Amino acid sequence: MKRNPRVADARSVCDAVGARSVIVLAFEGDRVSGSSYGETVAECRSTGRTLDAIVAALEAGRIPAPVVR
Repeated sequence: MKRNPRVADARSVCDAVGARSVIVLAFEGDRVSGSSYGETVAECRSTGRTLDAIVAALEAGRIPAPVVR
């Protein structure tokens, strides 16, 4: 992975799809990284908590991660 997704990347996706919040996940090998964006402070915090829960579940094996070399 060249770099981890940034908030600016998540905001670009959010703007492109016309959403109020978005989560971006990136996978390479056994690594996962992510970023989130929300239009308001409350949406940003909530989306960030969801991202944290998703990453924790991936790392714990509760959600299957894609096989990426």
